[in-house]
Amino acid sequence: MIRRVFTTTIAIVLSLSAISFAQSGSGGPMPDAKAPSGQADAASRDEQSAKDMYVAYSAPHQKTTKRGRPGAKVRIELERGGNRSFVPADTNFRAGDKVKFHFAVNFPAYVSIINLGSSGRLNLLFPYTNREEVVAVTRDYVVPRDPELWFEFDNKPGVEHLTFVFSAARIMPSNGSGGGHTVTTSSGSVTVNPEGDSQLALADLNSRALANGKDLNLVQASAEEGYVLANEQALRQPIGVQVSLRHK
Repeated sequence: MIRRVFTTTIAIVLSLSAISFAQSGSGGPMPDAKAPSGQADAASRDEQSAKDMYVAYSAPHQKTTKRGRPGAKVRIELERGGNRSFVPADTNFRAGDKVKFHFAVNFPAYVSIINLGSSGRLNLLFPYTNREEVVAVTRDYVVPRDPELWFEFDNKPGVEHLTFVFSAARIMPSNGSGGGHTVTTSSGSVTVNPEGDSQLALADLNSRALANGKDLNLVQASAEEGYVLANEQALRQPIGVQVSLRHK
């Protein structure tokens, strides 16, 4: 599980990423084996295309032949042993590792970030004040916002699931009934048993957003950023992308 901790003036800590990521620089995990050249070339073209479409949509006034698509840019930054680096989502995190999450969108959006811990409890990480507001285009948002507040992995192994939810329309609660919710994750299904109205609302939003976003295109673009792209029609309702962080 992850917990919020305040760093001291001696501690050195850092920030987020998100959808698909490439390998980090020094201080990060060892790179995986290289893909065959043909596959690598195709992947590189897809990654550049995703970035180009994201940028084109956020700057429609600029002259370009590329068609843009609405979406988000996300990152994960890790502090380990005094070293800071942006890392891919499939990094094997350790007890004591600290992370922050960064994201930006290329359209006026309503955004929620939900954490489903290994205990089955849901936590709302964003908006900062539990009050919905439109996120500014291309602005970098950091979670947690306080420079001295970070998420730290404890010594209990497990998987933390983060659902990044965004929508062009205000995110409204549904009229769902109470009871448990089964959420499908990259590591299987997790049953969430909400306690109270706030947990029920988060469980419902988490499930709806993941169902609506099941066909989202997740593309890694570089060691520091990933992109998720959608179409304008899909954004009329909350759509979600899940990132699973494993820790030993």
